Amino acid sequence: AQWAGRGHRSVVGVHGFAHGGLIWDPGTAAAGEFGASVRRAALPAAWRFVLLRPRGLRGLWGDRERRAFARLPELPASHLAALRREAAEVLWPAAAAGDFDAFSESLYRYGYLAGMSFAHVQGGPFADPRLETLVNRIRALGVRGTGQSSWGPTLFALLPDEAAACAFAERLRAMPDTEDLHICIARPDNHGASVRVIEP
Repeated sequence: AQWAGRGHRSVVGVHGFAHGGLIWDPGTAAAGEFGASVRRAALPAAWRFVLLRPRGLRGLWGDRERRAFARLPELPASHLAALRREAAEVLWPAAAAGDFDAFSESLYRYGYLAGMSFAHVQGGPFADPRLETLVNRIRALGVRGTGQSSWGPTLFALLPDEAAACAFAERLRAMPDTEDLHICIARPDNHGASVRVIEP
C-alpha cells in the first residue's frame, strides 16, 4: 500500500482489504500513515448488501478525482463533529451489537452526511440525480440502510439475510426504469484478502 501510494486521504480501503469487517478511520493519523487509531468490527455473517449500479454512470477516479478533491472547500468543524458523533455514538455500537435496525438507520444518516461533504463537487449528497432517486425509492420500500459507495455510481441496500436480499433484488428488477441496473448480492467479508500460492 505504501509502495502504491495508497492511504493519503483515508486508510479504510487498506485496512478493509487486509482485515475485512467494518473499518472506522477517525481521521487522526497523518497522511500516508497506517496508524493504530483505525478500529474494526465484524458484521453479522447473515447480513447481505444488495449492490446496484446503473450502467452508463461512472464514478470519479484518477486525475478527475484528484481535481475534485482539490476543489472541495474545508469542512466546517460542526460537520466533522456530526460525522464523528454519528459514528462513535450510534453506528459503531450498533455494529458491535449486531443491531440491524439501529445500524441500518445510522448507516443512511452517516452516508448522507458524508455525501454532503462532497456536495460542492457532486451537486448534493449523491453523484447523480438518478442515484438520489434510487436511494429514495429503496427507503420507500422499507429498506433503511442504503447509500452511495464512494463517488458512486454503486449504491448499496442492507438486508438482514439472504432470503430478504433475494426477495428485495427481485422487487427491484420488477419495477419500471430498472432495466439498466446491474444488481448483485454480497455478504460481509470479515476476514480480508487471502493469498494462495499454487505450486506449478
